[in-house]
Amino acid sequence: MNFALIGATGGTGRAFIDQALAAGHSVTALARTPAKLQALADKIEIVPADARDPESLKKALAGSFDAVVCIVGASGLLEARKVTDLYSTTARNLGQAMNAVGLSRLILVSSSGVEPQENDNWFYVHILKRFFLQPMYDDMLRMEAGVKAGTLDYTIVRPPYLTSGAAKGQYRVSTTGNFKDDKTLTRADLAHFLLRAATDPAPFNRLTVALSE
Repeated sequence: MNFALIGATGGTGRAFIDQALAAGHSVTALARTPAKLQALADKIEIVPADARDPESLKKALAGSFDAVVCIVGASGLLEARKVTDLYSTTARNLGQAMNAVGLSRLILVSSSGVEPQENDNWFYVHILKRFFLQPMYDDMLRMEAGVKAGTLDYTIVRPPYLTSGAAKGQYRVSTTGNFKDDKTLTRADLAHFLLRAATDPAPFNRLTVALSE
């Protein structure tokens, strides 16, 4: 299968590329700064595209792709404070571009943090979320609502706090809401599920999926 990937420079993106290639798939990375991916130029196709520019997305997606995987996101707490429309704008532009070129399958990453959870601690709720993460979460909710209102065959993925390390392969999957005992998840396991949803879309089509160890 052939996948278009947005967000290839992050840890989850790199893990997705490694796992997809190991399984015999092809990956085309859409990157605003293609030079950052030159180390992978002999393994994947790299095309310039800006998530905030629908015309560049339309041009980059004018090929034969089985699914588009979007892992765009902020890097770090300070960047998260500045994210007020990145997710919603990216999703809107992707929807327009995919409809224009006849693509329908979209897997995109949100966060379990968009909804309050029973095991949220005081520091997370009153410091991290209130002063750093809330603008990003609000934008993610707008992204989710926009995608659900559209016609694409989407899967929205809500991972918990992501960690480094190898895939453990024992994560939980929920299609009925976030886990009450939300735990962490490795980026490699998130990538594993994204590949799973891309290759076998039927069980997760037009659903929001929560993940956790």
